Amino acid sequence: EMREFYLPRAVETKDLDINALLKQVCDFIKEDCEKRGIGLEFRTDRDEIFVRGDRARIEQVLLNLAKNALEAMGQAGKISFVSGLKQGLVKISISDEGVGIPVEEQGKIFSPFYTTKKQGTGLGLSICKRIIEDHPGSSLDFKSEKGKGSTFILTIPESRADKAHDF
Repeated sequence: EMREFYLPRAVETKDLDINALLKQVCDFIKEDCEKRGIGLEFRTDRDEIFVRGDRARIEQVLLNLAKNALEAMGQAGKISFVSGLKQGLVKISISDEGVGIPVEEQGKIFSPFYTTKKQGTGLGLSICKRIIEDHPGSSLDFKSEKGKGSTFILTIPESRADKAHDF
């Protein structure tokens, strides 16, 4: 994480099916969810949604947000991945029914080295935000309510390429 924070890589963009990537991330955390009695769902408004992005780096963001959602949960509840397309923008939300983020902490969560975890470096969310914002026209935001959970929202422009897509 320190290397990623101080020496960020250049963004290598290709067209990618964000839904395929979301399904892959869901498959990756499925076993952990099952062990802990956590429900896992993926919903979308279409089979494929293409964005232009750095697949490895977007995957890193999605995995980090999924890991954070798991850590915020106890032994029950649900994690939801939702994607959709509206007016040329792809919205991806990752929601948990965990502890939520107290209002007084919300302004700090994207700050480097800020953490509430005993084992955390405080770099995960700041790196995630930078990776997403390195993609033109993209953003990472969140909403949270203490005791009710959090939702992280990625917004990425749709790729309108009609050519063959690289995965």
